Amino acid sequence: MSKKKYIVRTLTLTAFCILAAPFFIYGQGSAEGISRAAETLIGNLGDSQERVRISAAIRLSNYDDAVVVRALVKAASEDASETVRRVALRSLGEIGSYGGLDVILDSFKSGLPALRSEAVLSSVNFSTPVVTGKVAGMTEDPHPMVRQTAVEALGRAYYFDDTAAEAVLGSLTDMSEGVRVAAVRVSASRKIPGAEIILKGLLKDPAPIVRENAALALAEFSTAENVMAALRNALEDRSPMVRMNAALSLAKTGSSAGVSIAIEGISLPDARVRATACLVIGRAGSERSRVFLERALDDVDSRVRRAAVTALEEMDMRFSQ
Repeated sequence: MSKKKYIVRTLTLTAFCILAAPFFIYGQGSAEGISRAAETLIGNLGDSQERVRISAAIRLSNYDDAVVVRALVKAASEDASETVRRVALRSLGEIGSYGGLDVILDSFKSGLPALRSEAVLSSVNFSTPVVTGKVAGMTEDPHPMVRQTAVEALGRAYYFDDTAAEAVLGSLTDMSEGVRVAAVRVSASRKIPGAEIILKGLLKDPAPIVRENAALALAEFSTAENVMAALRNALEDRSPMVRMNAALSLAKTGSSAGVSIAIEGISLPDARVRATACLVIGRAGSERSRVFLERALDDVDSRVRRAAVTALEEMDMRFSQ
C-alpha cells in the first residue's frame, strides 16, 4: 500500500470513529436522535407503578429534546397520579422548552391547589410578559398556598414589570400571613417603589413573623425620617426578634439607636435574637460594647459564634478607618 493511500485510509477511519462514538456510548437513538436511556425513561412514564413513573419524570428533566418534552406534556396532562403530573410539570419547567409552556399555563386552572402551585413555580424559567402577567394573576387565587407561591415566583421571575410590582404590593395586605411574609420579602428584594409605606403599617401586624420581616425589609428603602421613626418605635415591640430586626435596620442606616436593645438581646434565650444582636453591635456599637461580642464567641450556639466573629471583624474595620 502506498504511503498516500495509507494516510487517506487512516484519516477516514479516524473520522468514522469520531462520528460513531456517540452511537456506541449512548446506544442507537430514535428517529429524532434521543438516546436509548431517554427512550427507556419515556417508556417508564407508562409503567403501572407510580414510583417508576415519578422517577422517570424526574430523570427526564436532564433531556432537552422535543420527544422528551412531548412525553412530559402528556404525563403532566393525562397521568392519573397528581404527584406524577406535578413532577412532570417541574421537569418541563427545568427544561425550559416553550413546547411545554402551554400545559404549564393550562395547569394554572387545575382544580387541585398543589398542581396550580407547581405550575406557577414551573413557569418562572419562561421570561415573557405574558407568563409574568399570568403569575401575577395567581396572587388572587382562592387558595393561600397558591397565592404565596405566586408571590415567591414573581420574586424569582426573570421578567418583572409594573403588573408584577402591583401584584406584590397588593399581597402585602393579604389575609394569609404566609402570603404577607412572602410579599414583604419580594418587595424588599425588588425594592418596589412605595412598598415602604405599607411596610411601616406592617410593623403593627398581628403576626410576629410579619413584623419581623417588615422591620428587616425597611432597611432596603429610604432613610426618610418617617421610616426611621417607625423603626425606632419598633424597638419597643413585644417580640424580641422584631426589636432586634428593627435595631439591625437602623444600624444599616448608620443609626446607633438600637444598640442598647441589642446589648440586652445578646443574653436572651433565642439564638436568632442573640446572633442578630451581635450584628447590630458590630455595625453600630461603640468600642466599649466589644466585650459583649467577645463573650458571644463562647456562645453554645454556632450561629451566634459565627455572628460574633463577623461583628468583631466589622467593628475592627470601622474603628481602623
